[in-house]
Amino acid sequence: MTETDTVPADAVLADAVLADAVLADAVLADTGLADAVLADTGPTEGSVSAGLLVAVGPTRRQVLLTTGVVVAAAAATAACGSSAPATPASTGPVSVPAADVPVGGGMILTDRQVVVTQPTAGQFKAFSTVCPHQGCLVTSASAGTINCPCHNSNFSTADGSVQSGPSPAPLASVPVTVSGSTITVS
Repeated sequence: MTETDTVPADAVLADAVLADAVLADAVLADTGLADAVLADTGPTEGSVSAGLLVAVGPTRRQVLLTTGVVVAAAAATAACGSSAPATPASTGPVSVPAADVPVGGGMILTDRQVVVTQPTAGQFKAFSTVCPHQGCLVTSASAGTINCPCHNSNFSTADGSVQSGPSPAPLASVPVTVSGSTITVS
């Protein structure tokens, strides 16, 4: 054949169909589906029907469902917080009125990532709000415990020790001084 000779379109199409058939036979032999095709049990996943290979792989529904599960899992993991400890937004001493800290509970100083507690009347303590479990921030202090919402770790308002939950360590203590009716956290 020379450069000026033309090949009929039917011949090109026939060659392509033959090449696809050879590829399909190789796939069937590798996957062990040749027997199902020879038995002519009808089109099933991975079999040949009317000369076409039936698609192998997940359905659109399976892909969408899997994507939804992965996104939900990512969102749930993000809610757990990061494993790196959070850093305080501001530094330096901060003062709060003693009357603002309830007995048996505490007051969260969000910008400092500190919780000031009053376990018994007139006794004040301060702790980091960063939970040692996975770095989430505690969000409340009442009824004698400081509470982390991420995995339900609870810490004592008296000494920051773990009362329940998965935290492996107590909350870090923060220096606090009381002068009259003012509490200063360093």
